[in-house]
Amino acid sequence: MLWDPQALDSLDGAAIGEVLQSWAGFCDRTDALLRGRGDLSAGADLVPFISSLCRYGLDSLVQDHFLHSLEEAFKSDAVLKFWKQFDAYYDISSLGATKFHENWIEEVLSKSLEEICLEKDFQEKCLLMLVHALQSYEESTTEGLMKIQDHKSILTSKYQLMVSSILLTTLPMHFPEILRMYFKGKLEELSNMMAVDHEEDACEFQRSQGSQRSSKVGEMDIDTYNHGPNFAKDSTLVYNIGKVVRDLRSLGFTSMTEDAYASSILLLLKDKVHDLAGDDYRNPVLGSIKEWIQLVNQLEIT
Repeated sequence: MLWDPQALDSLDGAAIGEVLQSWAGFCDRTDALLRGRGDLSAGADLVPFISSLCRYGLDSLVQDHFLHSLEEAFKSDAVLKFWKQFDAYYDISSLGATKFHENWIEEVLSKSLEEICLEKDFQEKCLLMLVHALQSYEESTTEGLMKIQDHKSILTSKYQLMVSSILLTTLPMHFPEILRMYFKGKLEELSNMMAVDHEEDACEFQRSQGSQRSSKVGEMDIDTYNHGPNFAKDSTLVYNIGKVVRDLRSLGFTSMTEDAYASSILLLLKDKVHDLAGDDYRNPVLGSIKEWIQLVNQLEIT
């Protein structure tokens, strides 16, 4: 139901007093909930205030105010802190590799993403408190549960759009380059680990020809490699990369993440071709390149 300001004109003094009291209580409880730092107990107190306001057709106003409060809290509690973590790297192209230890990008990026996603998760739980309060009111109406899922879907979509919009409109110009550097470094590490595993598998194959391996002589069984004991050594690295990707997607950086990943893949692919072929164009390298691409694609980022 859309809020009609003229609807209040027909209310008597007692009704207006109830609306004002309910609105003040709703705003106070909303602020207490969002500032609860993980404590959701204030959410239960929203129910009577929201029910009272909904009876006067103010449900849309309630939702708008709650979303606006989430937005302001997200800006002040999460976004500013998130971007501040990357202030030191505003000109990373000229900083030089010697300025930072090897894993500085991973540590800063992973930690910052984890913190802001925790704040987002908390706010999503707060949003469900609003949905619950609206549900409690609508359960007493003739339309029953028909609107409940609509509220959840619509409010969740609006919140996700709000989060993405805030982050993208405050995005530092150097952040995409940070992502490219992160993926390039992690994929190089993964590629090196896979190369070691490949060599170990090749030696093992030569020692156990005709045994349990399903490969033909001179060929590597990709499926056996991916699920064999050697691949377990790479699982932590793959998991860490995957978590960063999931966090970035959750914040609305899907396109930027895929662009950074694809750019890193292309750079590494060029290096890989050069390493395998060099200046000798007589040796076939397509098979090895296809195998490398298949292994890297295990991450399923794009």
